Amino acid sequence: MIIGGLNGQSLEDWDSGAVVDTINADGDRERLVSNIYQCLKHDERTVLAAMPVHPNPLRSQGGRKANGTPGDFINWGNDFVLDDVKADEFGGSFSRIIAGYKATNPTGGVASSGVGDIDGRIIGGLHEFGRDYLESPESGETNDDRIWLADLMGWYVEREVGAIYVCAKEELRTILDAWDLTPNPLKTSGGSEPDGSVADEVNWGYGFEVIELRGDPISPSFCKLLVQHRKNIPEAAERPPDGMTIACENGICYLTWKGTLFETWDSGLGVCNEGFEFYRISDTVVQIRCNGIVFDTFEASAAGTHELKWTVNGNEAILTYCGEIWKDFIA
Repeated sequence: MIIGGLNGQSLEDWDSGAVVDTINADGDRERLVSNIYQCLKHDERTVLAAMPVHPNPLRSQGGRKANGTPGDFINWGNDFVLDDVKADEFGGSFSRIIAGYKATNPTGGVASSGVGDIDGRIIGGLHEFGRDYLESPESGETNDDRIWLADLMGWYVEREVGAIYVCAKEELRTILDAWDLTPNPLKTSGGSEPDGSVADEVNWGYGFEVIELRGDPISPSFCKLLVQHRKNIPEAAERPPDGMTIACENGICYLTWKGTLFETWDSGLGVCNEGFEFYRISDTVVQIRCNGIVFDTFEASAAGTHELKWTVNGNEAILTYCGEIWKDFIA
């Protein structure tokens, strides 16, 4: 005997409504929503055949509100088309069906009230803190790759920073649609100090763009939201030679080499927003900027391999672009 029955041929599972937003190079948002259902195994073929190709609208279970009442259904809108369906055996007598729906730049719909019992409550509500979402302690995971960009300035540090949040499931779509895709600056949780107090946030700086947002249910009421950011930083600025420091403090960018201050660029702003930048204008022209203000421009006589790089010979550090000397520091 099967313990517990299904209401009809399929029942939406608690972890239904997982979503992945991918931001492509043109700035379009490709959204994939995965709705998950359970059905009796012998009903699998019938359920698959009845899966709507173009739901109007696409909805997912919204979980439960903090007061224990059913959360509103997530209304993803009318723009979605069925992309694929997968079915796996589940518990001998059941099948678990995952239906993936895709849309480009979708327009969400108005949420509708959920249905079901009102037993149980959420222990500790996000709204007790006055926010729709809270940052997780694991936020700020980082990955740096060294990449060659031949059409820019050669070697770059491709930095990806993942910010992780928790939100009520019924509010997932609203939060995703309102998310800032170009945070300036990007900040993530700094964790705790040794004494247990809250540490300052990690300020990653300006210039990051969101490349992916991923929402996964972690309980019937909550979703974990991963926001992946990316920025390409010229290696000559991010990882200068040993013994060299390129930094910004109180709105003043500076360069030291083997303990000697060689360059300062005062933006006059008193704060570091964009900070220090090598900024490419063309295959032959590159600039030094501090907080977006241009302080130095170099133009090579020919493009060649337009690579910006440091070369060290003993106490001498040479910066070249397109194989021509721009800066030469001797300590």
